[in-house]
Amino acid sequence: MKVIGGILGRSPSGPIHEHMMKVNDCLKLLKPLMKEFTEEDYSKVKDHSSEISKLEHQADRIKRAIRDSLSKSLFGSIERADILAYLKEQDRIADSCEDVAKLVEMRQTKLPETLKKGLLKLTDKVMEAVEAARSATAQLKSLEKSSYARSELDKVLKSLDLAAKREWEADGIQLDFAKKLFQTEKEIDAITVFFLINISRQVGVIADHAENVGDILRRMIVRR
Repeated sequence: MKVIGGILGRSPSGPIHEHMMKVNDCLKLLKPLMKEFTEEDYSKVKDHSSEISKLEHQADRIKRAIRDSLSKSLFGSIERADILAYLKEQDRIADSCEDVAKLVEMRQTKLPETLKKGLLKLTDKVMEAVEAARSATAQLKSLEKSSYARSELDKVLKSLDLAAKREWEADGIQLDFAKKLFQTEKEIDAITVFFLINISRQVGVIADHAENVGDILRRMIVRR
């Protein structure tokens, strides 16, 4: 892989991983945000929502810098379009974290006790999916240094498989949450039902983006 000029003066894996770390900073606030939401601590929800928005903006700045660098750079086996698609999907993880944050900040909502654990369980699983994708990104540099040695490639592919598995598990948890929500619909109003369904969907979307990141990365390294 030839060196890219511009940002950080190195191969794509370095800047891409830097962007992923900023995306991960957004993600790390997701669990406390959701915990505060379930505990009805709305002042802290607002604080964490604001911090997630700041981090998402920082991730956007890194994304734009990488894109500007790519327009001026030459590199070998990895197509520019693949890198841009990968970067876009990775950035959507941060975007979706911000979407969730703004959504839960929007309305003070009391959750039945039976739903709190399900929502936090879904959040945990989604974070595991992104962590698997982040691990694969972190392993790219070692993969390059080894000239795509089979042992290093297998490590990356294992992380990508795990991201896909965690996304599938998140889908199951999201379905269970929806079932429990509809079982309690007599206890809560229709707007709250709709609102909580929307929150669970938005949280689940984060895992979808993690799996998509993995799919694009798999295509990039296999094509090589």
